[in-house]
Amino acid sequence: MNYKIKTLSPIHIGDGEAYSGLSYLLDNRRHPPSISLINEELIFSSLDDRQISKFVTWIEGERPPNLFYFFKNILNDMNFKLQNQLQKNAVYTIPNYAGKERLKWINSFIKQMNHPYIPGTEIKGAIRTAILYCSLLDQKELNVWLLDTIRKFGNKFKVEIDFVKNQRNLGLKNPSNRRQSLRDIKKKLEGKMREITKELQDKVFNTNNRDAKFEIMKYVQVGDSELLDAKKILAVSYVKPFNISKSPSIFYEYIKPETEI
Repeated sequence: MNYKIKTLSPIHIGDGEAYSGLSYLLDNRRHPPSISLINEELIFSSLDDRQISKFVTWIEGERPPNLFYFFKNILNDMNFKLQNQLQKNAVYTIPNYAGKERLKWINSFIKQMNHPYIPGTEIKGAIRTAILYCSLLDQKELNVWLLDTIRKFGNKFKVEIDFVKNQRNLGLKNPSNRRQSLRDIKKKLEGKMREITKELQDKVFNTNNRDAKFEIMKYVQVGDSELLDAKKILAVSYVKPFNISKSPSIFYEYIKPETEI
């Protein structure tokens, strides 16, 4: 059976790769600005020997590199002839919604042959989450059990939880042994929460008291989505890590909301 799904929020599914400033060309002439994915061979095929020499010298000293800056200020490509040529032959061009944030490495979206797609494992995970959510809404006993379990967890580990909260407020100026103690306590608390999560999932998905072969989602098979057109559905923006001071922005390719797949 084939189904259509619609994205409700920005979605990033990474492939472990990231584009450096030498892999994309930022163009602020457009509204919104655009990013064109460029491969290295295309750059060298677009330059003559003198320009290639300047390019190699520039790479060695420029950190982080910015191709738009190179063409405009090093090669004096004021009429954008070279940049337009690169954009015309780019792998794809997508909008940049990062605003005034200075782009650096961009985490790429998972693709096959430069076509993004959503893996079946991700779709199955979303189905699993939806079933858990609806189960908590529809099954009063399950809801009561979870709230009671979390309340007991908070009471049992109140000292440890307060310690973690206080260390977070103190910042990173603690002695190394205190930081190690903090890591050990967080690891312990995370382990206990994983146990609660596992028990919740067993109650919803397992029909025979935690025996893995009776896990109902085991028999639900979900395939990957179709291969998609990057230039139509992808964009670039950034996130800032939560509750971490002075942390740099992290840039991602993402599927835009309201995309039908």
